[in-house]
Amino acid sequence: MRLSPIRFIVLGAALSASGALGCQDAADGGSTAAPPRAAPVDAADVHLRTTDGAIALGNLDAQVRGMEHLAGQGPRGPEARRQLVDLLSARAQYRGGIEDRARALALAEALVAAAPDDPRARLARAAARSGLHAFRAAMDDVERAAALDAPADDVELARAGLLQSLGAYDEALAIRHARAERAPTTESLGALASLLAERGESAAASATFARAHAAYRDVAPFPVAWLLFEEGLMLMRHGELERAQALFAAAHARLPGYAAAQCHLAEVEAALGHTERAIALLEPLAAAGEDPDPAAQLARILAEHGDAARAATWRARAAARYELLLARYPDAFADHGTEFFLAAGADPARALTLARHNLGVRQSAGAYALLLDAAEAAGDSAAACGVADDAAGATAPSMQSVRSRAAALCG
Repeated sequence: MRLSPIRFIVLGAALSASGALGCQDAADGGSTAAPPRAAPVDAADVHLRTTDGAIALGNLDAQVRGMEHLAGQGPRGPEARRQLVDLLSARAQYRGGIEDRARALALAEALVAAAPDDPRARLARAAARSGLHAFRAAMDDVERAAALDAPADDVELARAGLLQSLGAYDEALAIRHARAERAPTTESLGALASLLAERGESAAASATFARAHAAYRDVAPFPVAWLLFEEGLMLMRHGELERAQALFAAAHARLPGYAAAQCHLAEVEAALGHTERAIALLEPLAAAGEDPDPAAQLARILAEHGDAARAATWRARAAARYELLLARYPDAFADHGTEFFLAAGADPARALTLARHNLGVRQSAGAYALLLDAAEAAGDSAAACGVADDAAGATAPSMQSVRSRAAALCG
């Protein structure tokens, strides 16, 4: 089976906070137990032959340009615009382009305005809204598309991603398991592995990531890089830094323009003491300017290593960009803003305000864990007590870890 990289990318866009926007990672609140030792990266990845990553990204850029040309042409226009929404979302997923997300949403809004009863337009807008963390509005579009007789498989796929993003892990898991059992493809297994990792089921996630790699039969590098990146995130969150470094490096090598992989690789390199390597990875991303996360990471690393002047420059640049994006897309950047003000931005009170906003957007383990980080930094035990109450009935291991930590901070 030849797997469309666009379909796989849109799938990944509505997953956990790690992959949709920017390259900072909101903690997922997962179990602190280390995942089981897996096969080395080269055993899982190096033997997969895929298109050169730079060529693949260049082809994606060419597809965007071609579809932009078709989007304004007669009867082919609406379908071209729907495909352009997917292509822009795909490029944003890997290149980290915030303006591509905004363009995708504007196009999708126009599609729905022109044909409000077209289920394809509704699903396109759901995907675009999800890319900017408007998860509940996206779910409204999915349910409307279902009522308009959209293909059941497309509805199910979109619904599962949104449920996961919202923290409805049990409901998402039922769909993900059923899809993987019905058709164990790289797409279905990768989605299941990512959800298991976010739930804190590390052993099952590791095994499922391996199955997803083994099922791959295409040459596009996007799905392989995404799988490596997602597993790297799981390992990084558990403190398995050397293993995470190997996976992020493999993702970056497979797809050199993958901004999130490059940024997380830099974060791990810095944590391992490889400061110059981390700086070299971050500087080109920070200089590009659209995404403030690399500049924020760079400011933090430089400050920690005594380069106050350069740290201040990058901190100011990141702060200005965060303020602009928080004003424009508050739901999408509340989590990233929280992380900035907890670290380089040095404003715990502001971080707590943003963390509360983020929790209103989605009740995921990561959102709760980020609120606990902010509450601890701000010395607000009442906020931690609220998290303990909210997580009382949760079944996912990651949420149980959140509850335990919240209870400890609540006192």
